[in-house]
Amino acid sequence: MIQKRYIKTRKVMKVTFKVDFARNAQQVEILGDFSNWEPVPMKHTTKGIYQ
Repeated sequence: MIQKRYIKTRKVMKVTFKVDFARNAQQVEILGDFSNWEPVPMKHTTKGIYQ
């Protein structure tokens, strides 16, 4: 799931990626042109979701 939130005071948008189908995974990583295609570990929440 992707959540977008516009921040009017800074004219930017905050994007949050959530992965809820990998509850038994030990680590989940995300990568894209925003990270120069380097994997970035996602944080594991207490609800079992990575974001």
